[in-house]
Amino acid sequence: MAPSILAAHYGGQDVTTLANVQFSYGEDLSVSTDELQIQDPWKNVRKSLSVIYRFDNGQIHGCVIPQDSGRIYTLSDDRRDAESEKITFIPSNYAPPDRRKVRIHAVIWGLSQVEDKEVYNNLYDKFARNESIPLTNGFFKKDTWVGIGKSAVIVYSFHGTLKYISGKEGNSIAFAY
Repeated sequence: MAPSILAAHYGGQDVTTLANVQFSYGEDLSVSTDELQIQDPWKNVRKSLSVIYRFDNGQIHGCVIPQDSGRIYTLSDDRRDAESEKITFIPSNYAPPDRRKVRIHAVIWGLSQVEDKEVYNNLYDKFARNESIPLTNGFFKKDTWVGIGKSAVIVYSFHGTLKYISGKEGNSIAFAY
């Protein structure tokens, strides 16, 4: 089964195209922050790499890796590398509270997936009102990396088209329509 990286972000920067080139190895994804060949998007701040992926048209998965993990994670459809699988998650994918044409698939804040349904509902409301999203611990309801600046990634579909937005803590982002 061929892997496909749907979205990848590093320190609030979209690196999806680069990740598809650097991390796809046959039927596996081989993910490492040490191999990223990009300019530092957030100088003097530790960063994380978040990757949303799937194998063929299967279930969407995600992973978040700290910048200085010092290892390569092998992600496969058969989930054979138990140590690498510890960093993965299946996105919460909460349905919208009504029949909106948007679906939020994954929300990542710092080092982890956001699983609080209230945060998803707040994001659906922000989408409906075309309001910006504050990138703060208060909005995401937790501090996933104490003392470290965090980035956010929101992966969503609008009218069936997959989209994603990202940014750095202390800033705001807005959905693309």
